[in-house]
Amino acid sequence: MAELLKEAVRSEDIIARFGGDEFLLIMDDIEDIAVAERIIEKVLRAFNAPVYIEEHELFVTASLGAVYPQDGDNAETLLRNADAAMYIAKSRGRNDYHFFTPEMNQHAQQQMLMETHLQRALEFEEMSLHFQPITCSRRNEVVACEVLLRWHSPVLSNVSPDDFIPLAEDLGLINELGEWVIERALEQYLLWRSSLPDDFRMCINVSPKQFQKNGFADWLLALLEQHQLSPQVLELEITEGLLLNRWSEVDEQIQKITGAGIRLSIDDFGTGFASISYLRRYSFNTLKIDKSFVAASLTDSADAALIRSVIALAQGMGLTTVAEGVETPEQAELLQQLGCDRMQGFLYSKPVSQDHFMHLVHSSESVQPA
Repeated sequence: MAELLKEAVRSEDIIARFGGDEFLLIMDDIEDIAVAERIIEKVLRAFNAPVYIEEHELFVTASLGAVYPQDGDNAETLLRNADAAMYIAKSRGRNDYHFFTPEMNQHAQQQMLMETHLQRALEFEEMSLHFQPITCSRRNEVVACEVLLRWHSPVLSNVSPDDFIPLAEDLGLINELGEWVIERALEQYLLWRSSLPDDFRMCINVSPKQFQKNGFADWLLALLEQHQLSPQVLELEITEGLLLNRWSEVDEQIQKITGAGIRLSIDDFGTGFASISYLRRYSFNTLKIDKSFVAASLTDSADAALIRSVIALAQGMGLTTVAEGVETPEQAELLQQLGCDRMQGFLYSKPVSQDHFMHLVHSSESVQPA
């Protein structure tokens, strides 16, 4: 990598290996941004060629963050800001570059603040569970719920799961959070059990990193046995990303879980790397239609056709279909006509606290627009 970089820059430029897989490039006497961009693009192009190590042909990409002298008045600040810009380039797909902006500093400070408070959120009892009902299309009854984690921080207020879940995965906290969610959800089910329909299920999202942890399946089955609960009360929702790498340990965990009777759902089907081979290879029970398709189903014939195809595919494979993000009676009517089995969305209810959920199950609120 050092040799590639040396060939790509000017003789007067300084290159240093900064640590690990990070290099530092210092360019002096740059008259305008266009010159810097030309050098940066030449550096990135240098990585297009394969690298040969013995008999192996390797392809490597680079992500590059750039700063101006005015982006900091000392070396430490300039390095920190270049690092922030580099991570923006990485988050946008890698093999790219990005210049620093003051907004990145604000974002980095917000991330650091969130990281600090997330480390103690469980200890300080800032996490809670909310429950969104899933309604049977034919009977108009609540037959399941999706369990959703919520974080209310006294400092940060309500933090979106879209922000703190990826951060928890990066920090290695997702297993602790995931186990906490499952434990509290089962405890809540025990409190509700006498008032719930016999076939009611708790649907819980599980991170790929939980499946990669040795012993996850054994821990889960032991927890169900401890509470004297049937595995059929649980449905685990996973995303297609978990299945891409085909880790043997993940396959083993899935086989243990489904073999014991826990149901398995594939979430956001069609938005990522959907493959029918996944549905054939694993013992899925439920296929969830992403809300983005539902939102456009009335105005985009292609999305309506896609939903129709997904439902036909699921029916042919004996899978239950759940449509997410149902917000209008017109959407619900179309989905019923297409043969969708279950509905979930604001038309029926937003996610609610444990105190309000049983009211939804037993009242007309469970079948009326929220």
